[in-house]
Formats: sequence, C-alpha cells, structure tokens
Amino acid sequence: KELKVYAGDKFPINDFVDSCTDNSGEECILSYKEDKSYSDVGVYDIVIIAKDSSGNETEETTKLEILEKQTSNKTNTETKNNTKNNNNSNDNKTKNNKVKFAFIHTVLRSFKTIFQYYKSKKRKDILLDKNMNPKIADFGIAKMVTNQTMVYSKAQDDISGNAAVMKVTENGRVTDIAKSLTVTAGMNDFLGVYLMSKDTFVKVVSNGFERGGTDFLLDGIIRHMEEYSIFGYEHKGYVSRINSTMAYFNANKDFLNPEIWSEVFMGDNLIHTKTKDAAPVQYKDTSRVVNCLVANGCEIRGEVENSIIFRDVKIGEGVKIKDCIIMERCVIEDNAMLRNVICDKNVTVSKDQWLKGADNYPLIVAKNTTI
Repeated sequence: KELKVYAGDKFPINDFVDSCTDNSGEECILSYKEDKSYSDVGVYDIVIIAKDSSGNETEETTKLEILEKQTSNKTNTETKNNTKNNNNSNDNKTKNNKVKFAFIHTVLRSFKTIFQYYKSKKRKDILLDKNMNPKIADFGIAKMVTNQTMVYSKAQDDISGNAAVMKVTENGRVTDIAKSLTVTAGMNDFLGVYLMSKDTFVKVVSNGFERGGTDFLLDGIIRHMEEYSIFGYEHKGYVSRINSTMAYFNANKDFLNPEIWSEVFMGDNLIHTKTKDAAPVQYKDTSRVVNCLVANGCEIRGEVENSIIFRDVKIGEGVKIKDCIIMERCVIEDNAMLRNVICDKNVTVSKDQWLKGADNYPLIVAKNTTI
C-alpha cells in the first residue's frame, strides 16, 4: 500500500504491508531491496522483498511520499485525520482491486507489451488471442478495419462449455454477440481471436476497467457494441474447442485423420514449433504400428494403434498400446498394456503393468511418475 510520511519521521517496513504469510500460515520475512534513507520531499518507489520459510522470494513495488514537516497542533490533527481517511480509502481500493483483478491483470500485461516494447506509431494493429495476449504487428490493414474484426467458425456439432455466439450479416457485419453454455450446430461460434487497432484496444480496456469490468468480451465489447463497427471473419478450416480433458484427448486423436493432419501441418499457413533434431524412429522386428503419429527419436518394439507418440519414447517388446497419448521421454517396459491413457513427460510404466481408462474419460499419469 502507499504510505505518506513527513520529513524527519521514522517508519517500519510493516507500515507498507497489511499482512504477509506463506501457505503454512507462518509470517514472511520482510526486507527492503535497497537499504537507504529518504529525507528529501518527494515520491519514491520502494521495493519490498518477502521471503517465506522455504526461502522463496517475491518482490512488490509500492509508493512512499515524503511531505514537508508540519509543526502546528491543528495541522498535526488534520494530518492524522487525513492519514486515517487515506488508510480507509486505501482499504476500500484494495477490496475493489481484488474484484477487478482478472481484468487489471490483462490490462497491465497488455499495456506493458504495447507501451514498453512497441512505441512505434507505425504499429497500428493488434491481434489478440483468446487469453488476451496481444500480438502487435503492422498488418497493413489498419485503414481497412473500421474498429475490430472477430474470428468465428460455423459449429459442425453441438458444443458444450463456456462459449460465445455471434449474429453476422451477409456483408460480414456483427449485429449481436451473446455468451452461451452450449453452441448448437450451425451457429457462429466465436473463436476468441480479435483484430483491432491499438487505439480501439485501449478504448475497450479503459471502458471496461472504469466501470468495474472483469471480462474483456462481456464488459469491454458486448456492453459497448453500439460504439464500435465490428465485423466477423469466418474461419473455414479445422477447429477444436479444448476446454476439458476429454476435449484435449479427442482433439489429439483428430490428427490421426489424414485430411485434418494434412490441412493443419501441410497447408498454406504452416505451424512453426521448436526444432529438436533427433534420429528417425526405430521400428524393430517385433513392432506393429497402425494409424499413429510418431515423433523422431522413438524406439518401438511392441504394438501401437490409434495413438500419439511424442519424441524419445521407448516402447518394449510385448507392449500393447491403443488409443493413448504418450508424451516425451516416456518408457513403456516389456509386456505392459495401455488403453485410453495419457502419460505426461518422463513417465515409466514397469514390466507387466496394465493401465486402462474409460472410453469417455482417459486415465492420466502425472509427469515423472513410475508405475
């Protein structure tokens, strides 16, 4: 919290902090990042370091304002009253800020990207992903887009989960947006991607924040639609909404379909990932692999069917794997059997172990686990 003191007064570090405890309930050790005195009238940034019992540290910057020394009793009384009022005001602000945290977090992260790293006036367009991460670039279309463009697709099937649907006219104008728990086949399903000018983005964020908003789409866009000219762009390619474990599992298995695989990975808009060169897959004499995606560096001696195998996976003899996702550096030892299983990185399944998940809910094995 911000602190105001008068020149010549002393103040302990706890004056800056309401409370600080770690997960075990123990009080944190507080210290200043810089051990120095402040005597001149002015406003200073003070960095507080909090260290818990495990030695983990976090830093927080706060404001210290040094005021001129007051001498009269009347002035001192007024100062105490003002300090009390300021403290009460700060408490109220703290409560309000907790409510607005989600929106403020987005604002700060986005503004940091915009104003610290992209100050060039040439950069007029902002591409936002569904998590409100700004991707700023000169797309050369700032003058073509009146205010903003929202990307959507025609839902092929009924979709459950938090979503938004749009009404779009024949000329592409968005006339209505509504949040929904289900999307019916044929509806315009908003994909969470925006394209807007930098000035529009700042306006959307400001309007939402000033009115206590916590949701970019609801408080920044939907409640101010009359202020913007919004158009929709229909994405006609592959789409998958991943909002649950089963949705993630099914989306991965979609890529076993050659049409989807070739569209996403071999189409005009290539997906670039980290380069991790390794030897090609080694298919031993005892191996049998049917309808799978297998990354480089793997060694397969068993049977694998309808599965996704990440890099550097070792599969022993007599192993039977079906409808599974096996991530990097997993080891499946001899005669193990896996069905409807997701193995996170560095999992080891020992010899003769059988793991099976339900058809509608896969079994998940956590990272670095040995079974």
